Amino acid sequence: MVSVPIPGCSAATASWHLRVTILPQCNLRCRYCNPHALFQHSDTLGDDEIVEIVAAAVDCGINRIHWTGGEPCIRNVVSLFRRSKELGVAEQVMTTNGTLRLEQIAQMKDAGLSRVNVSLDSLSPERNLQITGRRHIQTTLGWIEQACQTFDQPTKMNIVPMSDNVHEIPNLISFAQRFSGKLMLKFIELCPNNPAFYGSEIQAFAVTRDEIVRHSPQ
Repeated sequence: MVSVPIPGCSAATASWHLRVTILPQCNLRCRYCNPHALFQHSDTLGDDEIVEIVAAAVDCGINRIHWTGGEPCIRNVVSLFRRSKELGVAEQVMTTNGTLRLEQIAQMKDAGLSRVNVSLDSLSPERNLQITGRRHIQTTLGWIEQACQTFDQPTKMNIVPMSDNVHEIPNLISFAQRFSGKLMLKFIELCPNNPAFYGSEIQAFAVTRDEIVRHSPQ
């Protein structure tokens, strides 16, 4: 492995974090993201190449990484976490759909993962199926529960409010309260910035920030 210093980098960048898209592929077909399975055959970097980039970032003083995808857990993320930790990365966060590698959560923490963001847009099995195109809600709920028990930092639950799930916001808040501060909700406004918006009816599901606030308990 070769560490590549970047001119102009300094310890001042220590407050930054490196966001790494491990791969573009995903095992879900969420209607607001990638319902038509685009990018499923795109080339990806190998582990050694990713670690080389991480090493260069560490040389610049960056010691925080946010791992994303696609779905990162399609790959053996434990190895990437461990190698990054050995390079000096102090904090590692991963965004996941919580459908794969549930049994490896403890290993992920031991390898250097600090916390996770888990995506779940509905507590209804049927509505979750309509949104994601897959029946994985019980595994995702297991991921959230196990993550809250495993990691010291609170787990975040990413939710995209839409016209047919925005009414669930009070129930989602009640669900989070069951975890005594270990689960934080993150409501993400649907934005027209991905291929799902072109040639589809997804815009019909969009709700405004004001609507999200209006459905939230006061």
